[in-house]
Amino acid sequence: GPSTAMVEVRAVELGSESTSAAGEITKLVTTLSGVTVTNEDALVGTNPEDDDALKRRCLDRTGALSPNGPRDAYAYVARNTTRENGDAIGVTRVATQADGAGRVNVWVATPSGGVDSSDLERIDQAMKEQAEPLAVNAVVESASNLSIPVTYELWMYSSAGLTSGQVDKLVSDAVTRLFQTTPIGGHLAGGVRRLYVSDLASTIDSVRPEIFRVAITEPSADIPVLINQAPVAGTISGTVHQVAGGGL
Repeated sequence: GPSTAMVEVRAVELGSESTSAAGEITKLVTTLSGVTVTNEDALVGTNPEDDDALKRRCLDRTGALSPNGPRDAYAYVARNTTRENGDAIGVTRVATQADGAGRVNVWVATPSGGVDSSDLERIDQAMKEQAEPLAVNAVVESASNLSIPVTYELWMYSSAGLTSGQVDKLVSDAVTRLFQTTPIGGHLAGGVRRLYVSDLASTIDSVRPEIFRVAITEPSADIPVLINQAPVAGTISGTVHQVAGGGL
């Protein structure tokens, strides 16, 4: 009868070009009768470390030199821990919360979201060896994926010379990049953690200079985010209106 299973996948192409929005992975390389495949959340491919990411790791390193377990130390260890074969785990997002009684929760996520159990064990062991001070219990956990579908409508001048499909792809990539850099727990403002619809709208608007109006219908309001949740892109769908004129 019908059943489902989670499987590991490997990208054919290295780097960000392998990024796939939710629902874009639909084919098996080796076909199996009666078997279909899809990805519920976006899978994000990352390019070699850029200067900004390297600078951030260098700054985190200073925290790792302290015996007092500052946040930078936890972030440094989480981002630098590798698998047994030397491959990077790929943690890019770290959030911490101390309970004031000797426990520190450390949540970790990759650009695509949560970290699997075997990688989590490696990070936990490294955390105890390199960052956990005496009389403190650092508990490392994977962030929970908060999948957020996005539905948009945009208006742009046809002078861009792009098809609607090409614009959809540009928007999908930009929105996926936005989610991969959104902190665990979202953005904290006024004591509340959220993912803001205005961030989505401005991200889409910046894709092409010919875009002059963006409307977001889903989510219809700012999304509350818990401190242990990593926002990830769900299904991204949109309608592109091409308007004559606009010689930019």
